[in-house]
Amino acid sequence: MEYEVTLVSRRGDMRSDPIREIFTTDLDPPKDVQVVDHTDEAVTLEWKNSKAAVDNYQVKYSAISGAGHGMVHFFPAAGETTLATITGLSPGTEYGIGVTGVKDHRESLPATTNAATDLDAPKDLVVTESTETTMTIIWKKPIAKIGSYRLTYISTDGAMEEVEVPASETTYTMTKLNPGMVYAVTLVAERGNQKSEPANLSASTGLSAPHGISFSDVTDTSATVLWAVPRTRVDSYRITYVPVEGGTPATVTVDGSQTQAVLPGLNPGATYQVTVIAVKGLEESEPGSGSVTTGLDKPRGLTANNVTETEAVLNWEPSIAVVDGYVITYSADTVPPVTEYVIGDTVEFGMGSLLPDTLYTVAVHAVRETEKSGDATTEFKTALGAPFGISFTDVTDTSATVQWAKPPTSVESYRVTFTPTEGGTPVTVTVDGSLTQAVLTGLTPGAEYQVTVIAVKGAEESKPGSGSVTTGLDKPRGLTAINVTETEAALVWEPSIATVDGYVITYSAETVPQVTEFVIGDTVEFEMASLLPDTLYTVMVHAVRETEKSEGAATEFKTALGTPLGISFTDVTDTSATVQWAKPPTSVESYKVTFTPTEGGAPAAVTVDGSLTEAVLTGLTPGAEYQVTVIAVKGAEESEPGSGSVTTGLDKPRNLKTINISETEAVLVWEPSIATVDGYVINYSAETVPPVTASVSGSTVEFVMSSLLPDTVYAVTIHGVREAEKSGEATTEFKTSLSTPTGISFSDVTDTSATVNWAAPTTSVDSFMVTYVLAAGGTPATVTVDGSLTQAVLTGLTPGAEYQVTVIAVKGAEESKPGSGSVTTGLDTPTGLKAINVTDTEALLLWKPSIATVDGYVITYSADTVSPVTERVSGNIVEFEMGSLAPLTQYTVTVHAVREAEKSGAATTDFTTDVDPPRDLAAGNILMESAVLTWTAPSAAITGYALNIESADGVIRELILGPTETSQSLSGLTHSTEYKVKLYAIAGEKKSRIVTGVFTTIDLLYKHPKDCGEALLNGEKTSGLYTIYIGGAESQPLQVYCDMTTDGGGWIVFLRRQSGKLEFFRNWKNYTAGFGNMNDEFWLGLGNLHKISTAGQYELRVDLRDKGEEAYAQYDKFLVTEPRSRYKMHLGSYSGTAGDSMTYHQGRPFSTYDHDNDIAVTNCALSYKGAFWYKNCHRVNLMGRYGDNSHSKGVNWFHWKGHEHSIEFAEMKMRPTNLRNLERRKRS
Repeated sequence: MEYEVTLVSRRGDMRSDPIREIFTTDLDPPKDVQVVDHTDEAVTLEWKNSKAAVDNYQVKYSAISGAGHGMVHFFPAAGETTLATITGLSPGTEYGIGVTGVKDHRESLPATTNAATDLDAPKDLVVTESTETTMTIIWKKPIAKIGSYRLTYISTDGAMEEVEVPASETTYTMTKLNPGMVYAVTLVAERGNQKSEPANLSASTGLSAPHGISFSDVTDTSATVLWAVPRTRVDSYRITYVPVEGGTPATVTVDGSQTQAVLPGLNPGATYQVTVIAVKGLEESEPGSGSVTTGLDKPRGLTANNVTETEAVLNWEPSIAVVDGYVITYSADTVPPVTEYVIGDTVEFGMGSLLPDTLYTVAVHAVRETEKSGDATTEFKTALGAPFGISFTDVTDTSATVQWAKPPTSVESYRVTFTPTEGGTPVTVTVDGSLTQAVLTGLTPGAEYQVTVIAVKGAEESKPGSGSVTTGLDKPRGLTAINVTETEAALVWEPSIATVDGYVITYSAETVPQVTEFVIGDTVEFEMASLLPDTLYTVMVHAVRETEKSEGAATEFKTALGTPLGISFTDVTDTSATVQWAKPPTSVESYKVTFTPTEGGAPAAVTVDGSLTEAVLTGLTPGAEYQVTVIAVKGAEESEPGSGSVTTGLDKPRNLKTINISETEAVLVWEPSIATVDGYVINYSAETVPPVTASVSGSTVEFVMSSLLPDTVYAVTIHGVREAEKSGEATTEFKTSLSTPTGISFSDVTDTSATVNWAAPTTSVDSFMVTYVLAAGGTPATVTVDGSLTQAVLTGLTPGAEYQVTVIAVKGAEESKPGSGSVTTGLDTPTGLKAINVTDTEALLLWKPSIATVDGYVITYSADTVSPVTERVSGNIVEFEMGSLAPLTQYTVTVHAVREAEKSGAATTDFTTDVDPPRDLAAGNILMESAVLTWTAPSAAITGYALNIESADGVIRELILGPTETSQSLSGLTHSTEYKVKLYAIAGEKKSRIVTGVFTTIDLLYKHPKDCGEALLNGEKTSGLYTIYIGGAESQPLQVYCDMTTDGGGWIVFLRRQSGKLEFFRNWKNYTAGFGNMNDEFWLGLGNLHKISTAGQYELRVDLRDKGEEAYAQYDKFLVTEPRSRYKMHLGSYSGTAGDSMTYHQGRPFSTYDHDNDIAVTNCALSYKGAFWYKNCHRVNLMGRYGDNSHSKGVNWFHWKGHEHSIEFAEMKMRPTNLRNLERRKRS
C-alpha cells in the first residue's frame, strides 16, 4: 500500500511548512503453500492469496540436488486461494519451491515448501524373442533414479511368477513357459517405498512347428504336400511355396484338421521351397519346410520353315522347364526315320539331304538327365526341284542366250528374269517346260546381268537357278580430228556406253609407219604431234576393258602447210630494215610479210613472190622495236606465221642551244631523239681547256656545265645512246660572262653595324657595288668602293636583324652576277629589370624587352647559400614568376636575351625573400578539455612564433613561443567547442604569413556515466577516483575508484586488500554502507553493489598478487540482488589463471558476524573473522584477517594459494559485459 506522510513543526501558534514523503509498504507474501497433487513430471500447488492486489505470483523451483531450477508466473485466482501446476519436472526428484507476490516490479517475501515428483514408469516394454517355452522382453530405463524393477507374469490358466530385476538391467528372459500360452506381463520401477506406474504387455509362447513334410502326385504344373499331425490342436495351416530360383511366393490355407494340400499353377521342371505354418488365433508356429521339383513340359509351337526341295528348318518354343536338350525324329513313307539331339537352349534345327516334293513327319521331345517330356509333332512337304547348270552363249553387246539343265521332275514352264547388276528394271520371258534355253535381247553394252530361271508346275514354283552374263563393249562414236596444224592434230570422240578401261588409238599415212597409243577410260580426246605437213592421215579408235575389245571407229585428216622459218634481219637503219627467212619444205605461191610496232601502232604488210626469201621494210620509226611475221601462201591455204623482231637505229637530238650563261656555268638544252634512248653523251671544250665528257639519262633535255672559265668560248657536241647503240652528233658553241665576287663574309658585327668582306676576282674590275637590305623587307642601301678594295662598312643597322648583302663587280658597262651573303646584327640587352611581389618563396621579375626579335630570355638567380637556378622563357614574355625560393635570402638575378646560339648582354638586379610561415599546422589528441597543436618549422632562421587561439564565444589567448618549438599543448578548453588557431613566425622585424586551423573539442559520450566503463568511453584513461551516477541519473551520484588500465580498463573497484591497515571484521551495517579509503583499502558497500549491478549487465574480475606472482579470475556475469534476499550474489562462466573458487559461492546471501546467512552449523563470519557470501563456509575469504596464515582465516583464494596462505594483494572489480567487445573493436 502507498502512504503519504506529512510532517510539520509547531511552536506555540507558529507552524512550519510541511515536508512530505511518500512510501509504499512491502507486499505481504502468500500463505499456506501446500502440494495437492503430483505426477512423475508435474506438481500441483495451492496457497492462500496475498491481501495485497498483486499482478501475479512468481513461483521459483529448484531441485534439492541442484540439478535444475526454473521460474513460472501465475495470475491470482478469484477467491481466497490460487491453484497452480508446475510441469516439465524431472521424475523422482524433490524440489524446493518458493511463491512470491509481484506488483509493479516489486516482489514479496517468499512462501516456501518442498515437493517430490513420482517415479516414471519403464518405457517401450516389448517382446524381442519368443519360443515354445521362453520369452525375452526389453524396455527403456525410467528417467528417475531407481532401486530395482518388479516383474510379474501371469498365464491365462492363472499361474503367476514374480521376479525382482536389478536397476541396471533393461532386458529379461522368462523360461519354463507353456507352449502356445498367453501371458500378462507387468513391470514396475521401485525406489524404497516409491513405485512407478506399471508398464504392461500381453504376449504368448510359440506353437509347435509342423514336421514330416513330404510330396506326392507331382506333375509338370502341380504337386501335393503332406505333413504329420501336430501335438497341439490348431485352427489352420498356411502353406507357402516359392521357386528356389526366385519368383513370387504363392499361399494356400487349409483347415487345421487337414494334413495335406494341393499346390496348383507350378512352373514345369522347377524346384519349389514349401513351408507349412500352424496358425492358432493370432499365433503362428515356426515353419516346417521341404522342397519338390515338377516334371518337364513338352516344347510348343513346332513348325517347319524355309522349306526347299532338299532342306527345311524346324522351329519351336522352348519348354518352360530348364532342360538338357531336345530329341528330334523325322521320316517319310520312302525314307527311314532320322533321330538328332540338340542342347537345351536350342529352338531350331536344320534338316538337309531331303527328297524334293516329299511329305515328312517330325516329333520333338525335351530331356533332362533321365527325364523326358511328351512329344510335339508336325509334318511338311519339300519343294519342287530348281533348274541348275545355268550357262550363256552367243553373247553380243546387246543380246545373249541362257541355257540350263532340266530338273529331275516334270514341269509345265520356265520363267526367265534378267536384271542389270548395277540397277535397273527386271525383264521376264516365259518358255515351255520342254525347252532348256531362252534368248535375251535389248541388253545394254558392257553391262553385267543377273539371270534367274524358275520351274513352274501349276501354282507351285521352284527356287530359282541363277547366273550372270556380261554383254560386249560398244565402239566409240563421233570420231573427229580438230585443231589440225602442219605437225599436230587433236582427236575427239563420244565415249562408249559400256564402262571401259580405256581406248586404243592407231594412226598412219602412206609415207609414215603406224603409231598406236592408249588412253584411260574416261578420256574423249587425244593430241597427235610430230606429224608431217600437208599429209593425209588415217585414224582408228576402239574401246578396251581387261581382255575385251570393241569394234573400231575410223576417220582421216590432212595436215597444214609448212611455216617459214629462220626469220632474221639485215641493213637496219633508223627508218628501214630487210627481213629474211628460210624456204619451207613444200613449194608455195607467195609470202605475206606483216610488221607492227611492239609498243602499239597500225600494222603494215608487203607481199613477195614465192621464189624470194627476203623483203625490205621502210617508213619505220627510229629506235622502235617491230614484230614481223612471214606467212606462206598456196592457193587459198596459208601456213602458220613465222615471226621475229627488229629494232631500228637511234636518231640524233635536235635544236641544241646554250642558255643561262654565267662566268662559270651554262645550261645546254635540246629536243630529244624520237627513239627511246638510255641517255645522252655531252662533250665540251675550249682552246685553253681540255675536253670534258658527261652522260645524262634518256629523259633529260638539259645539262648544266659548271667550273667553266669566265669570258671563254666553248664548243659542245651531244649524241644519244641506247645500250651499245649511238646516234649522230648535234653541235653548238657559247662564251662565259665576267666572274662574280666570292667569299662574302662579315666581321666587326655589333647590334647596329657590320663590315662585309669578299675575295678579289681573278680578273681586274673598275669598282664594286655593295647593296644591303633587311631580309624581312625594307629600302635597300648601296655603297660603292674602288675595284682594288675587298671590304666595305655597313652602318645604321637594326639590332638583331638579318640583312641580305650583295656585291657586284663592275667593268665598263658590264656587271658580274652578284655575290651575296647575309649577316645578323647582335641582340640588345633587355632593360628595366626589377623584382616585385616578393614573398618567402616567390618573386615576380619584370623587364622591358629587347628591340631585337629574340627566341627567349634566360633568367639566372642565385644566392650565397643557394645553387644557381637557370630558366628560359619565350621571347614574347617580359615577366617571370620565381618559385621555391629560400626564405629570408638575398638573391641576385641576371636576364639576357637569346636567339638560337646568340646571346645579348645581361641585365642585373637584387632582392631579399620574406620569412616563410610554419607548415602543416594540425590539432591532434583532441579531448574534451585539451588538444595538442603541431607544426613544421619554417626553413628560415627565426627568432620565435606568435600563436593566437580564439574560441567560438570570442575569447582570445595569445602566446609568444620560442624559435625551437614545433608543438603546443592547450589545456583548460571547453568540450564541444570550436577553436580557431592563427600562427606566424617572427625573424627580427620580419613576420611570416599567418597559417590558420580550426578544431573542435569532443563532447562527452555519457554526460552522467553510470559506471567506469562509460567514463572510459568518455575518454578518461587514468585510474583513480571518479563520480558515476547510478543508472545514469544525475540525482544519484557516487564516488568510485576506476581501474582504467587492467584488460582495457573500465572497472569499478569495490574491494581492495593490500596493507592490512583497515579492519574488515565488521558488522552488517558497515558492509551494507561501505567503508575505507578508496585510494588504499576499502569496501564499496552491498547497497551500492546492488544498485550498480542491477542497472546493467556486468562481469566480475578478481586480481591477486603475492610475492611477485600474479593471477586473476574473471566471470562473465555478476549480480548482487536486493536487500530482501540479503544481497545474494550470482555469477556467470569462469575464465582466468587463479582457478574457479567463486562458483562455490554462487547464489549465496551475504553474511557478517551479526547476520549469519550461511548454511553451515557454525557462524562462518564469526569463525573466520571476516564477511562474505559464505555457503558451508568458503573457498574465497577476501575479507579475512590480513596476513593470518592459519587455516581459512586469512585473505584466501583456495584454488590459487589454498586455505593456509593469506594473499598480499586482492582487488574485486566489475565492469559492463559489453565493454570487452567495444575495447577489442577499438583496438582492432
